[in-house]
Amino acid sequence: MYKLKVILFTIGVLLLAGCGGNFNQTKLILQQVGACIDEYPDSAFFLLQSISSPSELRGKERADYALLYTQACDKNYIPLSDDSLIQIAVDFYGGEAGINAARSYFYLGCVSWNKSNYVDAVDAFFKALEAIPPKTTDRLLMQIHVYLAESYNGERLYQDAREHYLLAYDNAAARKDITDMYYPLRGIGTSFLYLNLPDSALSYYNKALNVSCLIGNVDMEKYLLSSIAGCYELMEDYAMAGEYASKVIEMGDNDLTNMYQIKGNALMHTGALDSAYYYLSLSTSSADLNTRAIGYYNLYKLLKEKRDLRLAEYVDSLLLYKDSLNLMERYKEIQELKEEHFEQAKRQELLQHKSRLKLCSIAFCLVCLLVVIICFLIIERRRKQHYTLLQSKLVENKLDNIRKYMKGQLGETIELDIKLKELEEAEIKNCIHSFQQTIWYKKIANLDEQWLSAKEQRELFKDLSTIFADFIESLQGENPAIKDIDVYFCILSAIGYKLKIVASCLRTNDRNLSTRKSRLKKVLSKTVFDFVFVNH
Repeated sequence: MYKLKVILFTIGVLLLAGCGGNFNQTKLILQQVGACIDEYPDSAFFLLQSISSPSELRGKERADYALLYTQACDKNYIPLSDDSLIQIAVDFYGGEAGINAARSYFYLGCVSWNKSNYVDAVDAFFKALEAIPPKTTDRLLMQIHVYLAESYNGERLYQDAREHYLLAYDNAAARKDITDMYYPLRGIGTSFLYLNLPDSALSYYNKALNVSCLIGNVDMEKYLLSSIAGCYELMEDYAMAGEYASKVIEMGDNDLTNMYQIKGNALMHTGALDSAYYYLSLSTSSADLNTRAIGYYNLYKLLKEKRDLRLAEYVDSLLLYKDSLNLMERYKEIQELKEEHFEQAKRQELLQHKSRLKLCSIAFCLVCLLVVIICFLIIERRRKQHYTLLQSKLVENKLDNIRKYMKGQLGETIELDIKLKELEEAEIKNCIHSFQQTIWYKKIANLDEQWLSAKEQRELFKDLSTIFADFIESLQGENPAIKDIDVYFCILSAIGYKLKIVASCLRTNDRNLSTRKSRLKKVLSKTVFDFVFVNH
């Protein structure tokens, strides 16, 4: 039945691959890959490669392709070292919570984890946890916690690593997935071992060993037996350490030198020096310098106890490999310093770039604000000019209407301009009479060179604007550009106040008003100027 499913699936893959150039078929391929990638990752990878022009994909299809291709590489054990592809999926799905967003951030973290950049990896994994739907039991949750724990182990935060291994185990237990229980249990044991708690580590290693036996995975079983042997050696229980090392040796493996070392060390401590020498000699052929150095060190202790003449030879070998290990450690430290310096320089460059962008944004905003202000001022100026012109025309039309009315009532024999002048003067005199009835008239007359307060000035101008509205309209109609302060100067002068009194009302000096008077003589008609400044 299983073979039939594989055959049918392969036929479907080939049929879809033949139609990969069409957009609708590409969309169908992506849906098919999403449905089969967990069960048939190799076929899913082949199917994704059949899409001829993935760079032409847009929107959701482009993001799905990036996510599925990264996922297929991971499931087919193809190393993930470049984040440019998965970043497409992060940019598309990362804005909102959901399983696709969580998976995108998870694989982004895997790329950083593969480069041993644990800080960025932890950041991406936590974003994946935030994006994953609440109360989910998806296997992805277990993977995120496992990788978080591995990242914390890389940063030597073993307590935090253990907590995430426990959360991963809870997820596997909730799904009743025995296979997935293996990795968290093994990880918890390793965390306890890093924390120098071999008893607790041994307990979880044994639980993981039971799981590996249940699922029948020999490689898992050998790894756990080796770890248990190491725990017993750390606890100085050499009999049990030798027993578990023997089990691993009997099962066979590509590299058993570590087990030879544990077995030889156990035999040495139990007094079987000849057998110990045999296994320790085998351990010195290890490709791992640590194992080789420990083997030579144990041979040195063994031959020292036997008083063998080859003792000096093994001491020299021990020192040689110890120096090699020190050089490797120094080289590793130098590489870490170089990487740290590179990361720091990269962060500094990024900060400078952000600072430049910020300054450019501020400058752009200020320029835009300045342009808006200038445009507003121009528009406001034109608007005032337009309304001043309209007001002037309105006054002119009003005078024309009065002339026509008086012409009809009084006939041609009457000089209209003279009559209009008389009417305007009579109207202004009525306004002056009205003002004389207010409290301002006597208050201003008694100022005695004392200025009005700013508040009093505003109230005075308000009352003057109300009483002399028609006169103000006439002045502005005759001279649209006349200033408000000049208007109030004309009104107060027309009322009959002396120059010093007017200066106190306008909060200035009489010299300044004399200058204003000279300027007004040039812009006002002689009739108006004489009425305001000469006749009073």
